[in-house]
Amino acid sequence: MKVGRWLRGGLGACCLLAAGLALAGDDAAFETMRAADLRLARIAWRLNVGNAALCHMQEPGTGLVLHALGAYQGGDRERVRVAFDFTTAIGVEGVIPDSPADRAGLRPDDSIASIAGVPFDAALPTAGAPTTRVLRQVADGLAARPATGPIQFVVQRRGTSRAVTVDAIPSCRARLELLLDKRFDASSSPGLIQIGYGFLDSYDDTFVAAVVAHELAHLVLGHHAELTRTKGGRRAAAVRRTEIEADRLSVYLLANAGYDPVDAARFWRRYGPEHGCTLLCGPGHPAWSDRAAALGKEAAAIPPDAARPLRPAYFAGRLRPIN
Repeated sequence: MKVGRWLRGGLGACCLLAAGLALAGDDAAFETMRAADLRLARIAWRLNVGNAALCHMQEPGTGLVLHALGAYQGGDRERVRVAFDFTTAIGVEGVIPDSPADRAGLRPDDSIASIAGVPFDAALPTAGAPTTRVLRQVADGLAARPATGPIQFVVQRRGTSRAVTVDAIPSCRARLELLLDKRFDASSSPGLIQIGYGFLDSYDDTFVAAVVAHELAHLVLGHHAELTRTKGGRRAAAVRRTEIEADRLSVYLLANAGYDPVDAARFWRRYGPEHGCTLLCGPGHPAWSDRAAALGKEAAAIPPDAARPLRPAYFAGRLRPIN
């Protein structure tokens, strides 16, 4: 659960945000950025929607990947405005295939005029420091709504305004942030998961999903509140136990999302020899070889024909310490 340097913001399973990124070169950089956001968003969507029944904090899942013009560096904003066809302060960077937003007809480069009757400032920001304030307002507003049911979006597309109703589905309330450097950083805090670009650059989706599932498990199990209460010499032991618990539950979260639960053990067997104990380890963290062995054992214990969503026997105590 180590906190890494924040460079990009996210709106959980529903969206990711561009934040304060200086973009050099031609417009191909924009598409590279969009592709990275969408790749992580698809992984998050599968995990957050597939495990919504296990999450005590839910939000409406739409499948939208949103970004804001004001979240980019001032010198890039005119190029960003043209590249993504911003006509309001908030735009659709992408849409998860076969999501509620996709089925409703929302498309990349639509601009958002209002959500659930709440309008956004039509003035396009041209100056000032990058800020994700508007995007966080969107995230908070969506999270406050029921996890299911219709949400009306008013969008602008090529000069035409249209109303679109999205029938949201339950999703875990877990925003995703992509750290735009090549470190292997992964961390979580209440309602937030941060993933370093190094994982996307080096591993396929199954291994990235294993990392995200581990951090999601910390949120599902309420570990952050527990560790906040733990002080002094007991903290290292508490960290070790929460890491083991998150590893165990991550196997079930992967299975519920349609991934192979064995992928968590496979990830550590590859990551460990390649990187040792650099960023995903620390005081109280198990060795990578021990993690791989325990994860493989946990995955092998899952009946292949068990009904989804899977809930391990200990899950009833998810908000209490697991002994």
